[in-house]
Amino acid sequence: MHEFFLARNAEVKRELAAREPFRERFFAKDCLWDSRRGVLERSEGEIIEAVLSFDGGAEVVTKELRPFHRLRYHLCAVADTWQIKWVEFECLRCLGTAGNRDCFVGKGRGWCGQPPQDGNSDDGTPPPGDYWRR
Repeated sequence: MHEFFLARNAEVKRELAAREPFRERFFAKDCLWDSRRGVLERSEGEIIEAVLSFDGGAEVVTKELRPFHRLRYHLCAVADTWQIKWVEFECLRCLGTAGNRDCFVGKGRGWCGQPPQDGNSDDGTPPPGDYWRR
């Protein structure tokens, strides 16, 4: 994940630099609309809070700068490395705690986000992470 964070930060810097001429042409310097203000600081500030490994995969929970909440990355093993399969964000009402069946945001799961396709792993079995136990 640390390699991912470093590469993402470099990509954000590249994107911001590439957008500068566009921003200068169409926006006043003090206009925040479409400025992506704070995106680099937010990217650089994400830290790993917890890791859960299991056969063929892993879940990594990270914390972002306030006012943003936690993210949960679902990883799958590919050869000798990991790839991000999908990402969830912490429910703004439940704050990552499952069980609140009345929650209209996270639907009682504590996390929001859709797994790819039908949510199953490549071999048709659901991954063993928390998302599937709720």
